[in-house]
Amino acid sequence: MSETPPARALSGRPAERAGLPMKTILDAKTIPTGLRRNDAALHCGISPGFFDKLVAEGVLPPPRCLSTKVKIWMRQELDQALMSLPTEHQTELWDNPCDILLE
Repeated sequence: MSETPPARALSGRPAERAGLPMKTILDAKTIPTGLRRNDAALHCGISPGFFDKLVAEGVLPPPRCLSTKVKIWMRQELDQALMSLPTEHQTELWDNPCDILLE
């Protein structure tokens, strides 16, 4: 078995204080325009699985392709999609899709 590396001193970054890997947590000093899947889901405040579902349903934008293997989501496009979602009050005003069956 390999030895666990010695713990390093915690810096002021919240992710390191929480013991979370920096790979999946955005650093507050660096705000990338393009986000990989996990960071895009984190930016939206949802799990990666639910993020995939919303992308497949067209609620969130599709990724852009940097290469055949690298896909990124544009932060601004995610923000626009989130801002266009209805508020809680607006969803109460939506027609029930089942109402058409009753007509």
